Amino acid sequence: MQPSVSVIIPVYNIEKHLEKCLDSVIGQTLKDIEIIVVNDGSTDNSLDIITQYARKDSRIIIVDKPNEGLAYARKSGIEAAHGKYVQHLDGDDFLEPDAIELLYNKAIEEEADMVVFPFWFDYVDEKKKRSSRPAPGVYDSVSFFQSMAFCRNYWSVCSYLHKRSLYAEVHFEKGLNYGEDAYLASQLTYFANKIVVLESHPLLHYVIR
Repeated sequence: MQPSVSVIIPVYNIEKHLEKCLDSVIGQTLKDIEIIVVNDGSTDNSLDIITQYARKDSRIIIVDKPNEGLAYARKSGIEAAHGKYVQHLDGDDFLEPDAIELLYNKAIEEEADMVVFPFWFDYVDEKKKRSSRPAPGVYDSVSFFQSMAFCRNYWSVCSYLHKRSLYAEVHFEKGLNYGEDAYLASQLTYFANKIVVLESHPLLHYVIR
């Protein structure tokens, strides 16, 4: 049976933060998800941690591959995914417990290709800063691009729940090591017909070290 959402987590040498990330996904109130963890050639204990979690939760799928960078780690995750929607999450960040349920329900309700949501920047000194975002509402690809000019933080693909079908024409650039999010986010936005921006409490925490 097709899961509602595929959560794709690229991992590279982030053992100190990985358990908090995985716990936040396993504990989501929406249980009908698959969790695809892509170990991108980590040389620390990240793979061991992932393996331990996979033994306890059958929803976790491990993709173990040589290091090729973030863009291709996400590509490997997409190739392994079966969900109707995709949620990217960096392995050193974490979600609020109801994040995926709220996003998925909104996507179904609005028949949206993409749901965009606010997030926190979590700093090591425990200060939190809410991200700027486009005004809540419904957009097409052109109007969303225009609003993004004033909200540069929203080039992060981790702030989008989006249909997996959008990847039919998306290109991943091997060796890309700068601007990976902007490159992918611009393509997803281009192919999305209906984009819904939420008025919500922040659902994602970006850990800033």
